[in-house]
Amino acid sequence: MNNTNQKNRHLERIRKLLALSGSSNPHESEIARKRAEVLMETYAISHMDLGQAEFGSGDFVTDKKARDPWKVRLFCSIGFIFGCQVTFHINKNKKQTITFYGKKPSVDLALYISDVVIRSIKNKWDDFKKQAKVGQHYFVSKLQR
Repeated sequence: MNNTNQKNRHLERIRKLLALSGSSNPHESEIARKRAEVLMETYAISHMDLGQAEFGSGDFVTDKKARDPWKVRLFCSIGFIFGCQVTFHINKNKKQTITFYGKKPSVDLALYISDVVIRSIKNKWDDFKKQAKVGQHYFVSKLQR
């Protein structure tokens, strides 16, 4: 087999793995993504070679390891809205990392919206806890009278 046929075979395999990395099964998508990265590194294949120069990825790191079901649905929805594939994995610091794959502008928007939404949820949750604490003290003082 000549080098061109062999390279085309590797390109096709990597394309299939990258497509599979968008699977809804987190384990399957993670394995496919890692295998694609290893093959790309082994055979010195870039996104340009794949015809995906305008494609990219971006990571959004959460503050803890927990994979809350509502967060998984939230990030999958954000990815869907912007036409990105989404994978979830735990990084070296034991924090959950969400990776968006797609066209560069879409990935950038998905990362930005994820940051805004998570920050807003944290702020509203903190406000709620403060109000609940004030309400609890008010209720307890009424009972003590």
